[in-house]
Amino acid sequence: MDTQPEDRTEQIIRDQAVKCIHLDFDTRYDMNHIRKVLGRENTHLLDGVTQNDINMLKEFFFNTIYPQMGERAERDKSFESMVKMLKQPARLGRFIPSLPLLVLRYARVWPTAVNVGVNAMMAYLYSLRIEELVTRETIAILQEKGAAVDEHFDMDMALYEQAFVRVPYSHSKRMLTSAVKVMKAGKNPQLVKTTRNILDDVRGNFERLDKPRIQAGQPPMYQDIIRALNFGETVLNQVQSVFGSLGEEKLTRVIRITEINEMQHIDTLYGKS
Repeated sequence: MDTQPEDRTEQIIRDQAVKCIHLDFDTRYDMNHIRKVLGRENTHLLDGVTQNDINMLKEFFFNTIYPQMGERAERDKSFESMVKMLKQPARLGRFIPSLPLLVLRYARVWPTAVNVGVNAMMAYLYSLRIEELVTRETIAILQEKGAAVDEHFDMDMALYEQAFVRVPYSHSKRMLTSAVKVMKAGKNPQLVKTTRNILDDVRGNFERLDKPRIQAGQPPMYQDIIRALNFGETVLNQVQSVFGSLGEEKLTRVIRITEINEMQHIDTLYGKS
């Protein structure tokens, strides 16, 4: 498999893996497929739920957890440090002298709101890790077969699934758990609003820290963290627009549909169902 430089080969395969991920989502978020997965015992969950509602759910996943490669390339490993900082406010305190005032201002919802941000980033990081591992395992499978990769390489679903099941089962479960926790935040519009306010305040502090450096012609220090915070706000906007329109009762059922659908998919892939 030497028709491409190693980094280009990896990029080609990763692009194809993302394509397969999107095709996979399209298939399993078709209403007819969902009805089959739910079965008679759970068919009541679909009362009043339309394909348009399901499409909004797909849009949430595509825009926040599984975007196209061009969008995904803008998000880097700075997410990992951002998650650590959100989990440990003391670390944020080193950069943001006003942090105690922020915590006091949002005292009642601070831990819950911060968890929403953490879970949004964790869902993304798990999906990123899954992509990386699917890419690595695909390369290994092709090497085992002595197959070559060029610009015309097209990954079929059989190869994608063969590579996917080499990725630890726990990764998919953890990603789903984090994503569901973010979706559940949609049942509390005030929480979503407060979380966005916290992100805005924290981002404003980092922007103020970078401003003197930028004015002095020096490179900013906190661009990656600001990018991570921007991502968090994008997720919250998606939660508000997608899930806010469903209403709490229907959203509860849509979340349950998601859990059943995703677990059935994961368990089937790994031969556990």
